[in-house]
Amino acid sequence: MKIIKYCPAKVNLFLHITGRREDGYHLLSSLMTPVNLYDILIVEKAEKGVTIDCPGYRQINQGNICEKAAEKFLQ
Repeated sequence: MKIIKYCPAKVNLFLHITGRREDGYHLLSSLMTPVNLYDILIVEKAEKGVTIDCPGYRQINQGNICEKAAEKFLQ
């Protein structure tokens, strides 16, 4: 099974950090506009665990938000 999604890009025209939430994430004030670019997200079932592959990037940090989302989904 394979799922393919096109993920449109956006550009922040401004981004201000206005505080911090109780969970440690920042509160933001931002204005964004779409651009005619996108990433392609491909999700495939593997034997076990989560593997993040980003062609063109040498190293993806362990524990990044994509990995965390995939692990939550699999739970």
